[in-house]
Amino acid sequence: LSDAFERAKDSEDLRESLARLTLILGDSKTLLSGLSEVDRLEVIYLDPMYPVSKKSAQPKKEMQILRKLLGPDDNLAELFEIAKATATKKVLLKNNPRTLIGLKPKHILESKSVRFDVF
Repeated sequence: LSDAFERAKDSEDLRESLARLTLILGDSKTLLSGLSEVDRLEVIYLDPMYPVSKKSAQPKKEMQILRKLLGPDDNLAELFEIAKATATKKVLLKNNPRTLIGLKPKHILESKSVRFDVF
C-alpha cells in the first residue's frame, strides 16, 4: 500500500487528492484509541474482509495470500465501536449484505454484491 501511495504521487491526476491524504501504518484499534481529542478524525471508513465463502470458486491468489497473512477478521464489532467513539462526523462500513453485524445505520447504499452503511 505504501509503495502504491508513493507511486501515485507521480501522477498529475492524483497529486491534488493525495495531498489531502496521510497513510498511517499500524493496528487500527491501537491507532484510533490513541488519538487525542484534537486529532480525532471526521470520517472513518471500515472495509472488513468478507468471510470465507463456501462456494467452490476461490478468490484471486492475491486475496488468498492476504487472508493468510492477516488471519481471521474477527474483531469487526470492537473496531466499529472504537471508530464510532473516534469519528467526529461519520463511520462508513463496507459490508457484504449477508454478513451484517446487527447495527442500524442512518443511511444505506446498496448494490447486488456490496453494501455501505453510514453511521
